[in-house]
Amino acid sequence: MDETRATPDQPAFPPWQEEPQKRRSRWGVWGTVIAVVVVLGCLGGAGFLGVHAMRSTTPPVTKGLSFPGAPAAPGASADPEAETVTGPRASTYPVRTADDLKRVCEQWYYPKSPKVKSSGTQPVSIFAQDSKDFDTKHEATLFDIPNWYTKPKQQAWDPSSPGKVRLVACVDLVQTGKKIKNCKYDDPKGLKIPLREAKYRLALYEVATGKKVIEKTLSGEDEECPFMVLLGADRNVYSQVGDRQYYELLKKYVEK
Repeated sequence: MDETRATPDQPAFPPWQEEPQKRRSRWGVWGTVIAVVVVLGCLGGAGFLGVHAMRSTTPPVTKGLSFPGAPAAPGASADPEAETVTGPRASTYPVRTADDLKRVCEQWYYPKSPKVKSSGTQPVSIFAQDSKDFDTKHEATLFDIPNWYTKPKQQAWDPSSPGKVRLVACVDLVQTGKKIKNCKYDDPKGLKIPLREAKYRLALYEVATGKKVIEKTLSGEDEECPFMVLLGADRNVYSQVGDRQYYELLKKYVEK
């Protein structure tokens, strides 16, 4: 960039005009530190406590400047909200991993996946969010299913291949209630974490079309203290939807 300099015959700026101030950059780097306490309550009272810090260095979002009467940029919408995508969107690639299936909970579907049939087993994957501090969902594996099931039925509840999954259940924590009990841990000594009542919203989708099959609100009936706890600012844990609850609600869709 060219720089204007003063000379003996020509000042850099006329006497009636002050030298403009240098503009400050509107961009900054900022970070948010989230302390995450990891507690493991092991058999025999063994355990450990660790603190992890995660820093975000994403710059703040900046909006374009606008001036009264200025024409809109070519192709730009006068109302940005009008361009908001609503409804399921088709993915251009097939399912290969569990993370692909998790996108069904974000309003994506996979036309190349097998569709739900009118009979037979319909493999299902369940993704649950059960914390106020963490928005990400984890994949749930069901263990409390009948032990006399044949291998095909067992695999319908625990699919070995994400690409064969036909249904995805998305489970979100929506309401919390009174304290049930304290979960006690030995390291650090005397640590107590409240376990509270919780309600969840479950929505079941067809992977191939994004069609919502059912939506239900469930109370978390699993009131066991978790073996591993991830704590943020909330410093509570919540009752969860149990395996048996999932099984009883979904079996008529999984076992046709």
